[in-house]
Amino acid sequence: MSLAANIMVYFIIIAGIVIGVLLFLNYTRLSAHYGQINAALNWNKNKTMLNRKTKELENMVEAENVTPETIIRLETEFNEICSRHEMLSQLIPLFPLLGILGTVMGLMGQLTAGDISTMFRSLGGALNTTFVGLVCAIALKLIDTLLPGKVIYDTEVKLDNYQKLLTNSIQMNNISE
Repeated sequence: MSLAANIMVYFIIIAGIVIGVLLFLNYTRLSAHYGQINAALNWNKNKTMLNRKTKELENMVEAENVTPETIIRLETEFNEICSRHEMLSQLIPLFPLLGILGTVMGLMGQLTAGDISTMFRSLGGALNTTFVGLVCAIALKLIDTLLPGKVIYDTEVKLDNYQKLLTNSIQMNNISE
């Protein structure tokens, strides 16, 4: 395999690892933010109280009010993290293209060889970059789809439900002082 094809293989592998790590780190940020939004929308404080008459422990639940400004702030922060995720996702289709570029570079280097059998032997090495590019793209797409996809969907559903409740409350004039 030519030096250019070897360099391209290493570049693809290193870039794939870097993008994979960045996708995973962004996924952890998305998950943490999902937890914050979920907690804000479902905030309940549990207090354990002792009943004076029965001398039994009772759990009391107190709901905390969440303002629309709090949800808007959390949603804005979540959307910023989603935009970083989208940027990283847009880099995944570059890997097969980098693999093809490495193959072309490897083949171009072998065209100067006078012997056709030498050129055919090096063809496998040149195609190696396309293989590595495809494997990286598939692995990254799996990471991209499986990890953050559900978190993003669940968060958007929760935020949409909150927005519907807020809109219905305003339309029904269910506003308390």
